[in-house]
Amino acid sequence: AAKATADGSVLVTHSEDAEGSGDPRIQRVPAADHSKGAMRDVFAQDTDYPLPAYRLLGKIAQVGHTYAYLKTASFGMMNEKQVVMGESTCSSISPVGSVRPTDQGGIAILSIQALTQLGLERCATARCAVQTMGELAEEHGFYQPDGMPTGEALAVGDAREAWLFHVLPDTSGASAVWAAARVPDGHASVIANMFVIRELDLSAPGLFLASRAIEKAAEASGRWTRGTPLDFTRVFSGGEYGNKYYSGRRVWRALSLLSPSSALSAEYGDLRVDATYPPTVPASAITLDNVKRVMRDYYKGTPYDLTKGMLAGPWGTPNRYMLHGDDTMSADFARPISIFRTLFSYVAQARHWLPDACAGTLWFGGHSAHGTVYSPVAVGMDELPVELSGFSLEGLDRRSAFWGHLAVQALAEAKFAWIAAEVEAMQVMLEAKLLIVQASADAAFLTSGATDLGALKGAYIASAQYTTERWWDFFDQLIMRYADGYLRGPSLSSPAVVGYPKDWLRAAGFGGPYPDGNTSLNPPAIPPIAWYANKYMAMQLPTLGHAADEPSQHSSSQPQGWAHTVIAAAAGIAVGAAFTMLAQTYRERMGRSWGQPERAHSAQLGASSEEAHDEYLMWPAATQSR
Repeated sequence: AAKATADGSVLVTHSEDAEGSGDPRIQRVPAADHSKGAMRDVFAQDTDYPLPAYRLLGKIAQVGHTYAYLKTASFGMMNEKQVVMGESTCSSISPVGSVRPTDQGGIAILSIQALTQLGLERCATARCAVQTMGELAEEHGFYQPDGMPTGEALAVGDAREAWLFHVLPDTSGASAVWAAARVPDGHASVIANMFVIRELDLSAPGLFLASRAIEKAAEASGRWTRGTPLDFTRVFSGGEYGNKYYSGRRVWRALSLLSPSSALSAEYGDLRVDATYPPTVPASAITLDNVKRVMRDYYKGTPYDLTKGMLAGPWGTPNRYMLHGDDTMSADFARPISIFRTLFSYVAQARHWLPDACAGTLWFGGHSAHGTVYSPVAVGMDELPVELSGFSLEGLDRRSAFWGHLAVQALAEAKFAWIAAEVEAMQVMLEAKLLIVQASADAAFLTSGATDLGALKGAYIASAQYTTERWWDFFDQLIMRYADGYLRGPSLSSPAVVGYPKDWLRAAGFGGPYPDGNTSLNPPAIPPIAWYANKYMAMQLPTLGHAADEPSQHSSSQPQGWAHTVIAAAAGIAVGAAFTMLAQTYRERMGRSWGQPERAHSAQLGASSEEAHDEYLMWPAATQSR
């Protein structure tokens, strides 16, 4: 089958859309051996911060060995065998609150958070993970926290293939209904808070897996007659929640970006019944940057562009804040892929041609995707960067990448259309550097005979520190540039009076006369970023023994093998999915296509020479001590 990604890797994404709370820090669970007959505790998995007291729900039989894996406070993300997961909460036919865990008078003990951890602990392949999670849910019961939609979906990948997994409680409260479908080679799939698996062919276990009693459960629903095709979504989904287009519009947007030739319509009737969008679409030459672009999208340039209209305010913000409580008007706001209340998002990358320890890379970004920088973490690292894992949530902490992204996003509301362009320029420069770091770290690890985990740790810890420090420098400069509604150059002298865009004044009913000048939503003529980029980003330091512009033949740029892309847009605590983008402005201006590298163009950034441009691509020493 045709490859879906340009380099042969499998990519799985996730965004965690917590409503103003939650823990965005990543954690590492080490591998362990267990004695025969050992039992594993199963706790209730809460997503709030601070976490409430542990609630033991039950015990299940432990296996002899469990793999190391990366997780957040609740969800598993990637294990040492490159099994990767992304989650998305979905509605289902099981009524909200109808199935409860054991400590609330019920029978079930497994949540979706516990299932992701168990799948990553026990499995070296994606197929093993979906089957293990499904069978455990059947045996021990599946539940969702009270008040949550009762369905869950996962995108599960490994270095060779990807699967979609759906689960919901059964009517007894003691088991589960589940199904899994393999993503065909050369295809992409998107889950956005609604089931997507359609017809199940249970005679093809290489492509479909399901709970033992799924046909009985389908008959009992009244939505299926034995002898007809069993469409999982039509039978077991509760449809879109929130409002029409809450899920489908995001699916349309993401699939259209990943597979433009699919020519999908943004309009539809009943998404559950009509099967408007296929579970997967053919795709090719998708890159890591393309997937980040999807994660950062808010419909810019489409008829549904959230930067347009009166709700976008004078400076074109795509953010639509919740009103209060359960006010139904909040559901009428268009739901973008990237959203202001995202706690974190990531792109998990599995590469089959490299040793697992360096090949499995978690590109992790705190806060909203359109305002974050995705920093790499290798799954083989036995220590994580403080900037992604060890910072405080009790108050603003400048060691933290999350707090830095939050700070810039909060400031961006003041002049979003202008600051967004500056944010993208920084994302382009920093993420180009991070790809070079990944290639150099891969090469150093291979040179060591795939034994020197210190090379990985040194590279990625140093890069996280550098990226976070540069982002806080960026915040400081934005404060000076845009404070008090003015526009400043490199100093506090001669601030320019900005005012408001004239079109917005007219739309708001301001009677005039309108001030002179040409204030608009277009970024100002003063070159963004460039006037302070050299000061903060010109750091020529050694790489890991390979020239930065000569990636190893084993780097992520080498095309080979099968390839898939799966995007799971999700919200842990409430609803949600997210993708985003503050990047469109500069990509369009620089004339980039999806096949071109994401490098900042020196002329657009105000650099006077190619040498100035090269300064943007210099990195700190990977061996820098902390």
